[in-house]
Amino acid sequence: MSGQIIDRRANGKHKSSSNRQRFVRRVNKHVRGAIKENIKNGNISDITSGDGQNVIVPKKDISEPWFHHSRGGNTERVYPGNKEYVTGDQIPKPDNGEGGGSGSGDGDDDFQFMISKKEYMDIFFEDLELPDLIKKQLSTINETKLKRMGFSVDGVPSRLNYIRSLKQSIGRRAALRNPKKRKLNELENQLADIMYSYAETFNIVPAEVYDKMQDLVSQIEAIKRKIKAVPFIDTIDLRYNRFEIVNIPTTRAVMFMLMDVSGSMDENKKELAKRFYMLLYIFLSRTYKHIDIVPIRYHTDAKEVDEQEFFYGKETGGTLLSPALELAQDIMKERYDSTWNIYYCHASDGDNSVGDTEECVERLNDILNKIQYYAYIQIGVDDNTLSIMFDDYILGSHDNVESAVIYEASDIFPVFKKLFSKVD
Repeated sequence: MSGQIIDRRANGKHKSSSNRQRFVRRVNKHVRGAIKENIKNGNISDITSGDGQNVIVPKKDISEPWFHHSRGGNTERVYPGNKEYVTGDQIPKPDNGEGGGSGSGDGDDDFQFMISKKEYMDIFFEDLELPDLIKKQLSTINETKLKRMGFSVDGVPSRLNYIRSLKQSIGRRAALRNPKKRKLNELENQLADIMYSYAETFNIVPAEVYDKMQDLVSQIEAIKRKIKAVPFIDTIDLRYNRFEIVNIPTTRAVMFMLMDVSGSMDENKKELAKRFYMLLYIFLSRTYKHIDIVPIRYHTDAKEVDEQEFFYGKETGGTLLSPALELAQDIMKERYDSTWNIYYCHASDGDNSVGDTEECVERLNDILNKIQYYAYIQIGVDDNTLSIMFDDYILGSHDNVESAVIYEASDIFPVFKKLFSKVD
């Protein structure tokens, strides 16, 4: 005889059951595989749309533990609805698989289930963060929020604290009843002593003793009425959750995203850069509540743009990096002082005017002395001026700059993990 254990506990509102959470943890490697496939072959922006993502799990990885008798020995079983076999018949074993299939004998299909967008994103970004976020002196933003600040004796019904009110009720009833209960016990003991003394001798109770007994009975009844009159809950017991508006410190950070859109960046290179920035944009928007993003497109000219134009703009031209760095410096000077944590991410194929190198190095050195981190992504395999400039003048002179190369779509996620992995 076999049996199954089923968790029938009700799910909380907007929460996954414990069974689902355990199942998602079990198939974590398959979810990771689906993420990598989306980055390699799909559109990263699809992650933020829709209700979730389909994940395919091999059948062998979804088996559940179950209790059953071990194999072997002689057993007798009754199969309801059997119209084909009788006692003594031998049932042939299926050719392949586990039965129930067509003539080919194949087994069941792999299991496919829908993982929610929140679950998908939690696994997607669980080990990523902006590097060295707290090295610099953190400043604060004037942000306010409601914070629990104890209890009050008045408030709106929606903020009534039932447990605290019940505790107040218990304390009040104990304070009012206990002295009366002690007095009640004393009077009852006195009455019992008198009744017991005369009951043993069978003597007639004198009139003065009888009057005393009547007085004790009257006092006992009066005290019982007073004890019973103490209400279970009173308005003075009610306690309400109290909230106050408080200022809370919040880290301020900004990410400058520089993308080369010059003529040397062909469609394939631009697509790789856009997909990397889509991933970075989603990561920043989801992970950090207070972070500014400054998108800058550049060719011979540089321009701060919005999200739509950054990803889908068509403008192109020659290549000059210095205007983009100059624009970024101006924005930093105007909007982001030294109290901000400032980050740069720069994607380019490495092409730049030879005469622009000296100015770029000067501006990069100035920027790197003021920021937390500079991530440079080389798109393609070109070995040209900009990559040499970074290798010869920048990478060896500063600790807060990292570089990586993306050759094809499958490199996007490994490069992203390399540049933005948590540091233990």
